[in-house]
Amino acid sequence: MDNKKNNKQPIDHHIHDKTLKELFTRPEIVRDFLIGFADEQEFIADTDLSSIHTPNKSYITELFQERENDVVLEITLKNGDCAYLLIFFEFQSSPDRFITLRILTYILLLYQELITHKEIKADDLLPPVFPVLIYTDKDNLTAPIHIEDLIAKPYKRLMNYLPKFEIFKLTFKELQDEADKLDGLIKNENMLAAILSFLVAKDEIEGQKKAKLLQDTINKNPDIAMRKFIGFWLKGYSNYKKWNIKIDINEGGVAMIDTVFEQVAQKRNLEIAKKLLAINMPVEQIAQITELPVEEIQKLMSEKQELD
Repeated sequence: MDNKKNNKQPIDHHIHDKTLKELFTRPEIVRDFLIGFADEQEFIADTDLSSIHTPNKSYITELFQERENDVVLEITLKNGDCAYLLIFFEFQSSPDRFITLRILTYILLLYQELITHKEIKADDLLPPVFPVLIYTDKDNLTAPIHIEDLIAKPYKRLMNYLPKFEIFKLTFKELQDEADKLDGLIKNENMLAAILSFLVAKDEIEGQKKAKLLQDTINKNPDIAMRKFIGFWLKGYSNYKKWNIKIDINEGGVAMIDTVFEQVAQKRNLEIAKKLLAINMPVEQIAQITELPVEEIQKLMSEKQELD
């Protein structure tokens, strides 16, 4: 088995998952997504974009704990009704062919939980849900986005009873092919577009150009905490890619970001090492991937054996 190919997914997954989840729990990023990328303009027009928040309902958290890096958001519509935005992230180079079925299952379970906890009264309609799949691999998404494309159709009569369900997809491959659209959104100070434009850069030279656009977009944002977070992430991702990219973030400074990054990068590498030990990768390979000392990895291995 090709170890290099086999080990690609966990590392790339780790680099993307926490960052994307953190981004999409921030209302301003969700607003940028809805305004700049979503096709459902009528839904957006009816949405109170200032109301976007993570629901304070423990049963929803429990429902989605299997996919802890996905995002569930509650939105208040302008008529006062509630809607949900479900954002699922798919990191695998070979996507789950049944991802649309899985997303539909989560929506049905969400509805059942709302009924069980009496959030939905007997004569109420179920709240609308906007299901979004973000696919981070650089190849095209091959999994069907319509549920009916997963169902055999041998009998014309039964076609009337096929379920109708579709997910909205945003893929990194499509973003690479739509550079002009991203550039137009960036000119309108859409921060998510600037972030995604950098993420889909094909090489270091393009990455440097996109990082400059992202830096300029960040520095126009009045939210200091957001600027610090994006600046920290930009440096961390550049280091992961081994790209020589300089950043200059206002109201926070690169020096502060450097200090914080060193601490978080150490923690990140330890987490990666633990995952690679779990699949029995040799210590020397783990040290090469994570840039941790062999002694540190051997210590982690001893701790793992004690727990086992």
